[in-house]
Amino acid sequence: MNRSVMLVTLGGLVACYNPAASIDANLDAIVNGDGLDDADLDGVNNANDNCVQVANPNQHDSDGDRIGDVCDPCPVDVNTEDTDADGVAGICDHESDKANRIVWFQPFDGSALPAGWSIRGTATTGFGGGGLSILATSPTYLLAPGVTASPGRLLAGFSTLVTPSSTATARVGAMTGFDSATEAHIECNVFRIDTVSSIGLVRFTTLASTMVLGSTPFSDALGVGDYVIGLSGNETGGTCQAAKLMTNETATGAAPMVLQGTTGLRVENTSVRVQWLMLVQRKP
Repeated sequence: MNRSVMLVTLGGLVACYNPAASIDANLDAIVNGDGLDDADLDGVNNANDNCVQVANPNQHDSDGDRIGDVCDPCPVDVNTEDTDADGVAGICDHESDKANRIVWFQPFDGSALPAGWSIRGTATTGFGGGGLSILATSPTYLLAPGVTASPGRLLAGFSTLVTPSSTATARVGAMTGFDSATEAHIECNVFRIDTVSSIGLVRFTTLASTMVLGSTPFSDALGVGDYVIGLSGNETGGTCQAAKLMTNETATGAAPMVLQGTTGLRVENTSVRVQWLMLVQRKP
């Protein structure tokens, strides 16, 4: 499945902007003659390079907007409107009045887990078709490297490969603050019980002990298709958003919440192909 299909309908003009790019280094390379046709020395000619200022030999472009992921203000949204000029745009920027940054953007189109990532659980997993496939009959966690506490947004793009069974509750959730000993965490999930689907912002103190912070019906039942879910938190509370094609539902919780520690994705009683995860946090 091509990830560019998932958010292409959001529209907008595009521009490559990366405040961290080393412009001086690029100019030095050009002046010295060793970067005349390849300013960032990544082996791709400037005329064909989708990010001239930052080396990206793989030329990843997840949203198909002809801006490489490493210099895209939102690698999964062709909308590059950046109202607060913080270098983060589109659906990646959940706070238009605060300066944020993309901490990491991780596609799963390779043949192995990226360095620092891990899977906890007994699921069947594999790579192919543009993502990481997870077939989970019990809670399974895709875990990212730990991060410091800060307001932010965790986004995940995935495809559900089968319609979940009506005999077990199916869940896919973006999560933060995962405790390896108790499996406690806060999660934004899309879940399906029988034929009814909802989205929920849930605090797990253990897997058997939960507190629903907010929930709302999900108009598109969790079944075969492409989804994006987003877990956001700041001083005023947490927000859980889910989208399938053109639908978008939101559940909110009033308690202040930050993204911290181990973040990632939880899958239970369903089969998914994970295309990407991304973490955005408030600038220090």
